[in-house]
Amino acid sequence: TMGKAFDFDVEGYTAQEVREWIVANADKFPCKIRLENELNGKQISWVHLDVFQNKKNPKVYLFNI
Repeated sequence: TMGKAFDFDVEGYTAQEVREWIVANADKFPCKIRLENELNGKQISWVHLDVFQNKKNPKVYLFNI
């Protein structure tokens, strides 16, 4: 609703592999980002990235819904 997020897949990689790459390369991103990790306790099969910022969160923050 705010236009500050998107969902995507990367061909040849699982969503978990993409999330791990993003975390490992956090210094390459110009701002803090959040990544959805689990939905009801199960790994999400796509990558959701948004720029909702909370001062206490690290540069890349994984959250569960």
